[in-house]
Amino acid sequence: MISLYYLLAPAFIWIDRHPKAYWIIPVLLLVTLYVKRTPENYIIPTAVHFLSVYVLGMASSHYREQLFVVVKRTWFFLILISTSLIVHETLIRTKLYLPEEMLSVNTISKAIFCILLMYAFWRFDAQISDFYHYYLGILADFSFGIFFLHGYFSKTYFSIMYRYFGMDSFWVQANIPTFLLLLLFKLMGPILVIYLLRSTLQKRSRYLVGC
Repeated sequence: MISLYYLLAPAFIWIDRHPKAYWIIPVLLLVTLYVKRTPENYIIPTAVHFLSVYVLGMASSHYREQLFVVVKRTWFFLILISTSLIVHETLIRTKLYLPEEMLSVNTISKAIFCILLMYAFWRFDAQISDFYHYYLGILADFSFGIFFLHGYFSKTYFSIMYRYFGMDSFWVQANIPTFLLLLLFKLMGPILVIYLLRSTLQKRSRYLVGC
């Protein structure tokens, strides 16, 4: 998927240089609702599904200060919307056995929470300790590489859990201890690989993992 986004880089640059082009985001969010991320992570549908998030991230980065002004006034409603989407997905849809072909709201709720987290980190920056600043800085520095590599670790983890413990991907994610283990595996694994690549290849590591 990321390879397709590399190929689309000229279009993304054009959008970023023409602010009015960001009005395409509502349309892309609708596309995300209707074009689902497939369980097999087929490249084209997955890339189309996440396109709204990628462009939204560009806009959030470019217009961060303006975004925070809006979030400051609307944070309660954003929490309400994202929480409602999560309740719909995890409780209502499951309880009523609604078909999976319905609108895909998971990515939308996560995108809203990401914006809220960005605002929270900015709003309470002075209260965040140096310890967390340091490790958040590492995550920020390695973020692209983590994104680039985490899928490989995810596949490996699910394969191990299924082969040796007989747990399919749903229960691996639904079980809190194994979910935390998955999170740690998908986070620390890429960070370790990036660190080793940086140690051996120096700046040339960016040609392999983007950072």
